[in-house]
Amino acid sequence: KLSDDDLAPFTGKALSKAFVLEGAVQAQLVEQILDQEGIPFLIQSYRDTAYDGIFTPTMGWGAVITREADGEKARAIIQEVLATEYDGEEDAE
Repeated sequence: KLSDDDLAPFTGKALSKAFVLEGAVQAQLVEQILDQEGIPFLIQSYRDTAYDGIFTPTMGWGAVITREADGEKARAIIQEVLATEYDGEEDAE
């Protein structure tokens, strides 16, 4: 549960879905990235225990929600870091 302090950066602001997450590991990486960049964000999980992840392939695991003003910056940073991460994984094989 989020506190009022956690929600304060978003109160009265337009919000943006900055990025769709593929899984929990990617969510943790994105959380670290945005924390380092000082961009306020929320992670919205689409997980529904009643359906045991059946919608994950079409909807994604969840979403990164930012203030609309930070959306493009957050999206660009996430895409850049993830592209580097995936390139690094391919090189390691």
